[in-house]
Amino acid sequence: MMVRLNPKKRTAKWIITAACLVLTATVAAGCTSASTVSPVQGTTGISKVKVEDIGVHSMGPPREQVADVNASVQVGVIAEASGTITEILKNNGAKVTKGQVIARISSGTARLSVATAEASVSSAERALSSAKLELESNRAQLERTISGYEKQLKEATRANNEELYNTAKDNLETSKVQLKFLESKSSVPAAKSQLETAKVSLEQARATLDTYNITAPSSGTLAELAITAGASITQGSKACLILNANQVTIQAELSEDLAQLVKGKKTVRVYYADQPQNKREVRVAYLSGVPNTTTRLYTLQLTADNKDAFFVPGSRVQVQLTTEEEESVLAVPTGSIVRDGDHSYIFVLKGDKVQQVKIELGRLSGIYQEIQGASAGDKLVVSGQYTLKDGEKVQVQ
Repeated sequence: MMVRLNPKKRTAKWIITAACLVLTATVAAGCTSASTVSPVQGTTGISKVKVEDIGVHSMGPPREQVADVNASVQVGVIAEASGTITEILKNNGAKVTKGQVIARISSGTARLSVATAEASVSSAERALSSAKLELESNRAQLERTISGYEKQLKEATRANNEELYNTAKDNLETSKVQLKFLESKSSVPAAKSQLETAKVSLEQARATLDTYNITAPSSGTLAELAITAGASITQGSKACLILNANQVTIQAELSEDLAQLVKGKKTVRVYYADQPQNKREVRVAYLSGVPNTTTRLYTLQLTADNKDAFFVPGSRVQVQLTTEEEESVLAVPTGSIVRDGDHSYIFVLKGDKVQQVKIELGRLSGIYQEIQGASAGDKLVVSGQYTLKDGEKVQVQ
């Protein structure tokens, strides 16, 4: 027999059934949540991490700067006379020796002066020769006279002729005095003086003529030749430079950061861009302690022996401010770095706990970034580090 329920009773039963279903679902959900394990924690609640050794990585090739090569000794060649350039004998880049003629200046008047001086010397030489012949003739005459008086003196002595003796004696003494001072009273001294004066004038004329030759004051390489044939030049003008390239100076201008890389170094390497395999070790001669007030750059000067002519004055070279070894620095993967505002940290494993280490960041190269504050060989946490705390116990995966 079917029993009909009162409508109010049916509604109450439906409500109770629905409530039971909701409660059952809630309990089931709670049980499922309690049995789920966090991805970074084991069943014990300890965070799992991955670690790797902190190592040295290259930040790239050595840092470089372009520099100018100059001869250590530069001697200016100055024109000593005015006139027109008649001949150019050497060009820029030519090797010259001391005294070698580089160019010639028109020298008509100077040549005429030399010819006149040479004629004066010849005339003075003839005058001196004539004076000497006259002197020799007079000397011979006096010597014969003296010989005659000496004979008279002997004859007067044998004849016991006192008057003849005294006369011969007086004449002999007078002749000997004349002989003694014969040369000084002759025209020879004046002729000698005239010849010496003429020779001095000739030397001066030749020296003046030499000034019309532009010559190398020292041996080296010719540079900055600023004259051409047919052009005029004035006395005191600079004609060119002589570079002594046996030693060269290499100069570069550095920013403050690059200057710090060289500070304290005694040598660096340089090379030509088209010859990277040929590097030379050169001496650091000077690094300015303060920047140029205009450019704000620091001057670096290097010196190098150049007897083999490897360096060419006026050329440019590459200066390696660092070495391959110096570019290999302590670095970590960028993903392992934890940043907190203006500060950066990494976590390193110490036993079974992690230690938060504050670091200073440097250059980037690929996935690695240069750091300071840690040590090579430290165990670096490379996963799970963002949720760690200093001193937290961890488990290495």
